[in-house]
Amino acid sequence: MRERCPLCGSTNIIYDEERGERVCGSCGYVIEKSVIDTSAEWRAFEPEEALELSRVGPPERAIFHDKGLSTKIIVPRKTSPEKLSDYIRIKKLNSRISDSNQRALRDLFALLRLLCEKLSLPEFILERACVIARKAREKGLERGRPARHVALAALYAACREFDVPVTVEEMLKEATAGFSWTEEEEKRLMRRGLWRCYSLLVKHGITTPKEINIKPFIRRLVERLELPTKVVEDAMRIYEEARKARLTVGRNPIGFVAACVLVASRLNGIFVSQKVVARAIGVTEVTVRNRCKDLAKIGYVV
Repeated sequence: MRERCPLCGSTNIIYDEERGERVCGSCGYVIEKSVIDTSAEWRAFEPEEALELSRVGPPERAIFHDKGLSTKIIVPRKTSPEKLSDYIRIKKLNSRISDSNQRALRDLFALLRLLCEKLSLPEFILERACVIARKAREKGLERGRPARHVALAALYAACREFDVPVTVEEMLKEATAGFSWTEEEEKRLMRRGLWRCYSLLVKHGITTPKEINIKPFIRRLVERLELPTKVVEDAMRIYEEARKARLTVGRNPIGFVAACVLVASRLNGIFVSQKVVARAIGVTEVTVRNRCKDLAKIGYVV
């Protein structure tokens, strides 16, 4: 609601910076005198000068364990050799984290940052995943569970909230890289731990589950297979028909995405094998074949 002059009721209020007064522009009535100036008392003509004179830092960032508000000691350029060792020692002591909770958050956020880099996820997904992981830590959900499982569950929850087309298998593939011959066993354990942690996040109200939006997955799969845009439209139409026929109830939606794209490509006269589609989206050929059998119930025979 706009401010009005108490004398004439006009909304034409003028602020005089030199006098520190708020005056009505219609009748000249002085509404307020000696207004406190909240701006900076210094002037800067260059960005570098403004950074040196400013006494405030950047806003809070959820991707840091301390939200980016910790003190950072910078060694001055013109430092004598005698004081340089003192600066280095103080900087090293300041970087140490004595709180075990902060150390755990630092390691957890570093793992989330690494996963996001490998999966090429945007920064807002990383921020949301860090917020979820911090809340899980505050509620004690991480106690007795590997940090890797909590990080995967937080990242999966963030991707699902923002409809980012990343499958669980893609996350597990990046998380288990480097386990050599035990990779499959480790992937199986991580998959189980991911779903357990995700169910706890939902149970404690940290994240709200929503229906998986299959449109981004269809577009991504079509782009990977280098198929025309018409395949995207046909695949979405086939999936909607399967959903109305309740064929998708209790089924993995990613498997149906693969089957719909396969059928849509065949309808457009493009032959793509089940093996290629399955590898592109991260499911087995058996899954694609079974979902194609389900689509045959509504008249789409491959």
